[in-house]
Amino acid sequence: MAEDKKKEEIAVIDITEEYLKERIYEIRGQRVILDADLSEIYGYTTKAFNQQVKNNIEKFDEDFMFELTDDEVENLRSNFLTANLNSKSRYNPHVFTEQGLYKYDIFGKSQTDGKGTGQQKSIRHSAAGDR
Repeated sequence: MAEDKKKEEIAVIDITEEYLKERIYEIRGQRVILDADLSEIYGYTTKAFNQQVKNNIEKFDEDFMFELTDDEVENLRSNFLTANLNSKSRYNPHVFTEQGLYKYDIFGKSQTDGKGTGQQKSIRHSAAGDR
């Protein structure tokens, strides 16, 4: 029966500066990236990514991560048609600041045994270099 289960393919993503620039938004005066985009970069489903963050929530204060309001979600939908927003989700997405990326990198490596380390370095370099 296990072979009947549909296997999910993992897409390889080339994380370029342009790729990141298209996924960085300014919200509440901070440059942020959506949880769905980060989960894609790190190779997780958004649900699994958010569960990992939830399990380590004490490491994330509002300087690092926050949940979007209904108005902020609607603004993203109307102004950024390419925003990675799931209309079927019961929850508003979380966004991560640049500092939040660093925090995720710290606990993410220990959780994933270094999975995606090269990609994480690219994220930090590109996000920091855009200023």
